Amino acid sequence: MPNWPTLIVYETVSKVKGRIDIIFANAGVGEFVPFGAVTEEHFDKLFNINVRGTLFTVQKALSLMNDGGSIILNGSVASVKGTAASPGFKFVTTIQAATVLLF
Repeated sequence: MPNWPTLIVYETVSKVKGRIDIIFANAGVGEFVPFGAVTEEHFDKLFNINVRGTLFTVQKALSLMNDGGSIILNGSVASVKGTAASPGFKFVTTIQAATVLLF
């Protein structure tokens, strides 16, 4: 199923401005869950928001990008720093790393 709000944004940008210079993609949701308690549903929810959402945001905007434009992916510092103080957040660290490493 298409994401209608996103399609409307790109359609509006195309009509009003024509092209874009920068894509800033930020999708961040984290939930404290011990690694052993992560379910498939929980994984799918976080992966879909953080990684899939970011990937398709950029993909859909590419046709509007000016040559020499920039793509900025904003992820959490947890993707590189880790969260030793909060073991229940390690799963989110993995998802954030996937977001940062998309492109």
